[in-house]
Amino acid sequence: MAKMEALMMLQAENERTKLQLDQQRREKEFMEKDLNSIEDPSDREYFRRNKLEISENRAQTQNTCWAFDQGG
Repeated sequence: MAKMEALMMLQAENERTKLQLDQQRREKEFMEKDLNSIEDPSDREYFRRNKLEISENRAQTQNTCWAFDQGG
């Protein structure tokens, strides 16, 4: 029974890692997008807002990790 539980935990961890990698790939695509190359103003605004949100999330994550490392 313990082996089955361990296998299920590994499968769940692998799935979580795959989802994280997919999210990182999508975020990287957004961040690499040149806003000046987008002619449609609504599309450009969509990408601008997503890039801003990604940057804010990354900054928040880094601050959280830093606080954790500092014991806070």
